[in-house]
Amino acid sequence: VNYERRKLNAPFVQRVDGAMALYSIILDPDTLPALRTFLGLAVRSVNRQLAQPQAELAAEGLIDAIIAENVAYFRELGEFCAAQQDEYPLRPLFAKVAEHQLQALAGLKQAV
Repeated sequence: VNYERRKLNAPFVQRVDGAMALYSIILDPDTLPALRTFLGLAVRSVNRQLAQPQAELAAEGLIDAIIAENVAYFRELGEFCAAQQDEYPLRPLFAKVAEHQLQALAGLKQAV
């Protein structure tokens, strides 16, 4: 396995008042198990009473919530583009991007 294949794009995790803020999460089916483990460690840093399997279940819930929010966003974008009957030249492109992202997110939901 080459270096590029093993590389995990880890998110930036910042602790804020006993909670955590997550930035730059890349959802890739090939690295979801590693992301779940990484986020589980971040969850444990906030709640040290959790065992790693419990923390990874919480992390899986975070990943599910992120996917759900992205699905809602791209569904809304696609519906907005379909409802607009103007001459804005990029609207069909935005609609195609929304459709593509929804297909990719459907694949991610199956991988989780």
